[in-house]
Amino acid sequence: MNTRKEPSHGAKRQLVRAQGRPASPLKLQTLLKSEAMADGLETSGRPALVLDEAGRMAYKTKSLRAYLGSHFRVTDGYLRGADVASDASFRELTKWSQGVVIAKPASFITKRAGDSHPLVVMPVVRLVDRAVERGTTSIVAFVDLSRSPTPPIQDLRDLFGLTASEATVAGEIARGMTVVEIAEARRVSVATVRSQLKGIFRKLDIKRQPEIIRIVDRIAWPTTPPA
Repeated sequence: MNTRKEPSHGAKRQLVRAQGRPASPLKLQTLLKSEAMADGLETSGRPALVLDEAGRMAYKTKSLRAYLGSHFRVTDGYLRGADVASDASFRELTKWSQGVVIAKPASFITKRAGDSHPLVVMPVVRLVDRAVERGTTSIVAFVDLSRSPTPPIQDLRDLFGLTASEATVAGEIARGMTVVEIAEARRVSVATVRSQLKGIFRKLDIKRQPEIIRIVDRIAWPTTPPA
């Protein structure tokens, strides 16, 4: 049985350079490898997409279509946010995929108006194939907090030494709740939650709330994402 994956429409489009000459078979292999990684993320419950060396979307997994036009949009091939803050983050993501920014951006949240379940955007890896002209691709995964597994509270306690309250706060942050919402839900002061958040930052050796989302989500993944 021939199980060779056929090139997607995105990969086929990338086979023709701007000047009209066909790209090398090596570039096609690079694109197919990236698409296979995105498909693997999709299988693990994380929609994903592939950006080409110019930062344009070259491939998206099937379930990602549900979020296009609501949580984010694509303009001339580039990812754009639904609001000013997420749009700025998507532009930084584009710079990373282009190689303008070397450091991988932190995960960030994008929302649609009136939606209480935000979508987390997670840059995964930038693949640079120096044997292929303009053969760089970047993989981006998405996490729908409304469909995420139950936060691994006990794992957070066992792995990082969090208290029960700290682990609960970390899990609620990972669900997209704000400090104020957590305080109201737990009937404690905002100051108490902020103090617990400082403890989480110290024990996880992080500085930003999106990093909590990334760590909690990695622990909760049913399979290991590509490195």
